[in-house]
Amino acid sequence: MNLSRSSFLASVQIFLWLIFKPLHWKNVIGQIEPNLSPDFALSKLSFEQWQHPILLHLLGVMYFVGPIFIGIISGLSLWLFGYQDYMLRSMVYVTTLSFIGGFVSGIIISVAFSYVAIVISGLLIGCLFWMDIDSDNWYKMAILAGVFAVSVASSVLLTIGKRHSNLKINFLLAGIVVLIICSLLSLIVILSFFVFDLLPITLDDLKILYIGLFLGIWLLVGWSTRNWYLASIITAIFGTTILFDFIHTSHLLFKSFIGGFLNGIIFSLMFALPYLLTKKIFNLHTGIISGFLGSCGIYVVCFMYLYPYNSVFLLSIVTILLGLSQCWWPNIIENYPIISTKNFQQMFKKILINLTNLFKKLENTDTLKQAIHHASLQVAVSTVDEKIPNPYITGVPLTTLNKELFVGRKDIIARIEVLLSEQRNPPILLYGQRRMGKTSLLNFFNELLPNNYISLFVDFQGPVSLAANHSSFFYSLSYALIKAAHGKLTLPVLERKELQDDPFIVFDEWLNKVEDSIEEHTLLITFDEFETLEESFERGNLDRRSILSMFRHIIQHRLRFKIIFAGLHQLDVFPDWNSYFINAESVYLSYLKESEAIQLIKKPTSIEYKPDAIKYILYLTHCHPALLQLLCKEIILLKNSQEVNKQHLITKEDVDIAILNALKSGRNYFSHIAERSRIERDILQFIASQGKGIIINKEKLSKKFQELENSLENLIQSELIELTPTGYRFQIEIIRRWFVQ
Repeated sequence: MNLSRSSFLASVQIFLWLIFKPLHWKNVIGQIEPNLSPDFALSKLSFEQWQHPILLHLLGVMYFVGPIFIGIISGLSLWLFGYQDYMLRSMVYVTTLSFIGGFVSGIIISVAFSYVAIVISGLLIGCLFWMDIDSDNWYKMAILAGVFAVSVASSVLLTIGKRHSNLKINFLLAGIVVLIICSLLSLIVILSFFVFDLLPITLDDLKILYIGLFLGIWLLVGWSTRNWYLASIITAIFGTTILFDFIHTSHLLFKSFIGGFLNGIIFSLMFALPYLLTKKIFNLHTGIISGFLGSCGIYVVCFMYLYPYNSVFLLSIVTILLGLSQCWWPNIIENYPIISTKNFQQMFKKILINLTNLFKKLENTDTLKQAIHHASLQVAVSTVDEKIPNPYITGVPLTTLNKELFVGRKDIIARIEVLLSEQRNPPILLYGQRRMGKTSLLNFFNELLPNNYISLFVDFQGPVSLAANHSSFFYSLSYALIKAAHGKLTLPVLERKELQDDPFIVFDEWLNKVEDSIEEHTLLITFDEFETLEESFERGNLDRRSILSMFRHIIQHRLRFKIIFAGLHQLDVFPDWNSYFINAESVYLSYLKESEAIQLIKKPTSIEYKPDAIKYILYLTHCHPALLQLLCKEIILLKNSQEVNKQHLITKEDVDIAILNALKSGRNYFSHIAERSRIERDILQFIASQGKGIIINKEKLSKKFQELENSLENLIQSELIELTPTGYRFQIEIIRRWFVQ
């Protein structure tokens, strides 16, 4: 019957002793201190008894290890059943409830009673956190859990306490005493009203109830210990903590802490006040009956008043009878002597070893990491007045100011780095769909490429391609390069007037000066939206062959200059470009990889996505970076419009709502996609109308549309549709939905 050396095992062992083998509990207490009653309270311990090492170990296990262990078990139970979102809130609530409730009732009522009550109520209430804690069903189940815990604890207290007679008379007297106690509680509340009416502040009924609690704690601790100084200190500690509830906050963990704290005190006081008074006047049995009716009865009556349609009364009667049946439980297992024996200890050691091995196996799995991540995110849940920051941007390229949004592309950078190192110095063409991230990638070259490269970004959609003549073109180009080099290196200035007579020769001489100024570095000149320059050629402002010849001359004869063109098309779309840059290397920029897309979804924010929500986003966007940002931006906007307790987790239903908003806010992008030939628009509309994921075979399309071949090829090259073994379908679901609308 020795107490296990393992604190966690000992906490289970003590509980099983009290429930199934109360005789062992009595024997252990008798061995520690022969004069100590098995139903002792902390307030009855003498100074010498407080110094007993075995007793201190016993109390440490019951009042510190026990609440922590109960909180861990409740949290793990929710996690194992898939309710990771509520795990940490449950652990905080249950641990606080168990610690405070056990400590208060242990001081005033009994150590044995308090431990049984906190273990049962903590485990049952903790596992109820999968329910909506604001619903009447949660309150009903929590009340029934408390009723059952107090019923079992009362039965245990009756079993280990001293026997008395005259039970029939005591039942009648207990009823009368309960009425008196309720009147006293009312007087305390009235006194609180009176006291605070004298002060220049106003408090709502809940805060006045807190004052009543302070007075109740002070009276009970002082009365039970006969030490009013100690009672004042304990009341001040509890009062200071309760007053934190004056702060209006929706922080989930803080609310869980306050909820566990208050309920632990209230339930203990409602039992303790009638228990102590009735026990003092009559005996233990009467005190237990009064305490039981005073705690469970008031909770049940209040619930019935708020929800009169509920069947909580009948359920509470059944729960009470089940709890009071504990006195027969030891007889049921009399033929199974496993408690407080070697078999008992071996059994629980095996359980502990198995749990340890299980945690080791799970330690490196995504499931446990996700559960821990869920819990850590709940710690960071904001208050009511704070909004979730929305880092996502749409419509403009990323810059180094938005580093958290730039993900992946390592394979693209690796390929470009290899091409740049080639001695033949080929020009590079970076091409891909619009809004696929080409400009963003160019903006990050200085951070992604080795330090010997200095990337200078030139946007052909700006003044360069709008130049009216060659001198203006080269002046705008030099100005763009000087501006892009600012902060990296200092380039010589090229005056506009210098270019008036012979702009090609003057610009080439200026490049000589630039080459002398860059020392050991290599200049990487990136021309974005190169097709815009072709439009300038077609307008006749610039001579195509002269400009392209200049670029080819730079590529062939200036080895410390590297050139990258970026745009929507490959060079073979423009025959002249293709002939001048015949050795150009093409790098295709497509969708993000799935792992990169998930990083873009999760990395920039502190909120959590359910796994099915992430899969749904990937399906809708096909890992298109711009569409990912558009949808995630709308999701954050949606979450900021919801209640705070719903903001920390994103579900598939949230994504469904955000899609509708994304289709509206991104209409400019979608409208640009629809700028195609009439037959191509009709084909897209027809395929979209068939439903999501539907594949349309070529035969069906041929019956409806003429001149199909070129149109289908164009749509495939634009990555709007894709060819499967059985036909054609949309690549991106959210684009299909836009065509449907």
